[in-house]
Amino acid sequence: VPEAMLGRVLAASDPAERRATAIEIARETIGRLASFPGIRGFSISGDGDLDASLQIIDKSGLGSV
Repeated sequence: VPEAMLGRVLAASDPAERRATAIEIARETIGRLASFPGIRGFSISGDGDLDASLQIIDKSGLGSV
């Protein structure tokens, strides 16, 4: 994990804010990677947090066809 991303998560004041920041970083990363030719999909893992995975899919637009 790049220091800048880790710093963003650790700067959050409480667990809920850290979780939301991590979800936002995942959304941003998917948005950047999706523009590369040849990218055919993503594997999303919320480390046991299914709701976080679903939020990432929803916020990134991966769930819409």
